[in-house]
Amino acid sequence: NGRADSSYVMDYMTGTGYKSTAIATYSAVRTAALADSKSVVQCVVVTGPGKMVGNKWMGVFPYGLVLKVPFSSPTQDYVAIDRRLGSSEKQALDAVDMTSPLAARSVNGGLCGGGTSASTTLASASNYTVDIQALTNQVHPFTGQVDASINGRDVKWNTGARYARLQPDADLAKELDNNPVFTFYVIDNNHKLVKKIKTRMLGELPPASQASEIMAKKQSSQMSEDTLRRYLDFTATGANAADVVNNVTTVNAQWSTAPNAFGADMVGFYSEVQKAKTGSGLRSKFGANPSSVHAASRDNGTGSVIGSNFASGVWTSYNETTLWESDDDLAVDIDALPGTNFYWRWSEFARSLNSGQTVCNTTNAPSSNTLVSSQNKGFSRSTNQLVNAELPSKYYGTSALISACLDWYSPSRPADKAYLSREVWLRTYTDKNVRFYSYTANKAFKAP
Repeated sequence: NGRADSSYVMDYMTGTGYKSTAIATYSAVRTAALADSKSVVQCVVVTGPGKMVGNKWMGVFPYGLVLKVPFSSPTQDYVAIDRRLGSSEKQALDAVDMTSPLAARSVNGGLCGGGTSASTTLASASNYTVDIQALTNQVHPFTGQVDASINGRDVKWNTGARYARLQPDADLAKELDNNPVFTFYVIDNNHKLVKKIKTRMLGELPPASQASEIMAKKQSSQMSEDTLRRYLDFTATGANAADVVNNVTTVNAQWSTAPNAFGADMVGFYSEVQKAKTGSGLRSKFGANPSSVHAASRDNGTGSVIGSNFASGVWTSYNETTLWESDDDLAVDIDALPGTNFYWRWSEFARSLNSGQTVCNTTNAPSSNTLVSSQNKGFSRSTNQLVNAELPSKYYGTSALISACLDWYSPSRPADKAYLSREVWLRTYTDKNVRFYSYTANKAFKAP
């Protein structure tokens, strides 16, 4: 009936207020709800202040962003950015009469990815961050020296995990600083618009300079170089290579906190294996113009999406790479470069082999074994290390590249390369109760 039912997860007789973990997992809650002919949230669309400048955007994408449950979340209890919404999709959402009964509030079944199952995103890391200021004069975590090779993009850009956009101009910045209105469209697995919620961003958005100052003056906890080497140095040899080669389930980490600095209260370990294909420059996948990503197959507001969807035994490919979809003119520049040292990003994670298999299953993608994991450990701010801390799932190492399943659903979506991306991060809270994250990441590629 459009009202949230939390009886599957809430239990005030327990010390935490929630039912036991075994009952309150996302899978268990969803199964119980659907068994009672109820529904669960499938995706959420969020809109807010933003505008287009040429073919780039600033703030929130003007038509809105689609958020889905990230596959990498163990409990799948939050959402991550999956794609940009098309203008026609936005018009259709706004046309729904919210005063009508829930049964009459239907939306396009493909908006959340199609099908009636719980929609997950295989295109977005669960730790979605945006660099609100160009990164320059970056200090290399291993050498301690300023290394221009790891500087960020030109100052006109802000970069995100899968997206790029212009720095907000003065007018939009003023709007963001004045508690702007955001609208959330909540869509369930029956493709009904359950809720349309307007809310204001409360509190103060800190300036980019604050983040820069915290890092430059080491006003937050700093991960030790030894820990970063242990989990991110893919060139390590001998005994030191064990924690980058193997899938790790137990971690050790040390960090330091200077006097009067903000102490960390959480450490995180994120890993993903992406499938990719060698290309002659950066090219589109299949479809309208396979010779260039600068083609009519891009998302021009007609509702095309990044990535692909498999339903009823058929793949629907949308002919875009995530780089193209996020960064028009950069994609054109890269596309014009000669050579084969570029990769198609399929915008999806690789899979592991099914139990007992030695080759990829080419008729059905292995279920529930996407090679991505996001996990963290919380602790008191006075803590400065983790010793043999158990992780709830694997922190994938380079060995995962050897057995990564790249040709599932072959031959329509072949891939010949894979790469592993690992992150180690610390979280703290600033004096204005703003969450502050510091990430260090590295990538390793599967040898040809």
